[in-house]
Amino acid sequence: DLTEHFVMDAEYLKPHTKPVIEQILTDSGFASDYDETNGEGAFRKLAAGKKGDILTAVSESKFSFKGYLPKGLKSE
Repeated sequence: DLTEHFVMDAEYLKPHTKPVIEQILTDSGFASDYDETNGEGAFRKLAAGKKGDILTAVSESKFSFKGYLPKGLKSE
């Protein structure tokens, strides 16, 4: 079970395109948590900005990705 070993962080996200990063962060619950912490629409504004700012926000966040496994890593 990769869920026990996978670590979601900015380094994992770095090689991905912004749309893929946005989808991963939405699927993982990060986007909702970011909005709750920073105000409604905050994630949408973040996602519209620079990729580096998104990665910084992920690095600085206290959000726990524990138990999250991106779709491409799940065994079907």
